[in-house]
Amino acid sequence: MRLLDLYIGTDFLKATAFSLIAFTFIWLLFDIQPLLGLNTNSEQQSHLYLTILYRIPRLVAMVLPAATMFGVCFTVAQFTVSRELVAIFSAGISFYRAIAPVLLGGIVIAMILFLLSDFVVSPTNAMAVEHEQRLTRGTASSVKQDLLFQSNLRGREGYYFIYYYDREKQAVIGGFNYIQINQDARPIVMYQAREARYQKESGQWLLRGVQTIHFNQNGIRRMENALESMVRLPEGPAFFEDPNPDPASLNIFQILEEIKKRRQYGFSTLNFELRLHNSLAFPFMVIVLAVIGSIAGNMGSLRSGGPLVRSLLVSIISLMIYYATFSLFETLGKQAVIGPAMAAWIPTGFFMALAGLAILFYRR
Repeated sequence: MRLLDLYIGTDFLKATAFSLIAFTFIWLLFDIQPLLGLNTNSEQQSHLYLTILYRIPRLVAMVLPAATMFGVCFTVAQFTVSRELVAIFSAGISFYRAIAPVLLGGIVIAMILFLLSDFVVSPTNAMAVEHEQRLTRGTASSVKQDLLFQSNLRGREGYYFIYYYDREKQAVIGGFNYIQINQDARPIVMYQAREARYQKESGQWLLRGVQTIHFNQNGIRRMENALESMVRLPEGPAFFEDPNPDPASLNIFQILEEIKKRRQYGFSTLNFELRLHNSLAFPFMVIVLAVIGSIAGNMGSLRSGGPLVRSLLVSIISLMIYYATFSLFETLGKQAVIGPAMAAWIPTGFFMALAGLAILFYRR
């Protein structure tokens, strides 16, 4: 059995690795076409190469389920056509024991996909975006990443309204407003300034063109105007740098931390909870494809059509339906029609149930 496991497992790994390399290369060619059309100088060339390099992990994670599907279908169908599975059955070995290396490989690849998506794709996505923005800076498609527009941010002890936050200068320009409230949600003090700059040495904010309004239970107690004023606020520059991070750029631990922080501030956590459950549910589809592809590759007679074509068709249809339902339920989750956990797990759970039924009814 060890020799048989090694024989089948090696063929599966070879087919999967070849498919992964081929699919990634083909997708990469299409993905980088807009970048290759840019006029770049010698200084920008390094950003071009780094952008391409940092995009590869994302593409690998995208094509890994399809590569696994092809590896499973090719391996099982090949053993079916060559009658090697018939020889294995005649030795008293069951179908599921024979393809155990393939199913185990699907489980391992699902775990790799989870780790890859969470701890490799997330940081490389952010780096790819950063180098792409440096590459396209000065073109019509450029985005000034260092200048962030925000409004109505809730802090630990009050509310901010800012116009523009410059990350490089760690300064709010164009207008800054902050109102501090007490436990009864009553205003204590409000700062209105033309500009606010963070001072690293003192950990305070330098407000320019500032008006300070102090409140009591009856209303405004007094007002003060000053050209400049140093104020210590509960939040530092990190609070303004990325108050709405992209959930796709965070790993599972960062998502949990962001959910905790947003709940503390009273922000919506819907998209982050949905991303959390999606990152856990999606890799299970690799296992489902391994089961469905294996069974489809050994079903029917050789006269009824090529086993490889049959298993590929069944797996591709399953994958397309899964992506369609996954996208549909993700949209429903984002619109709060259903909960994030249900949006992520219903499509995956449905196909896992189908795979379980296939195992139950196909006994050989």
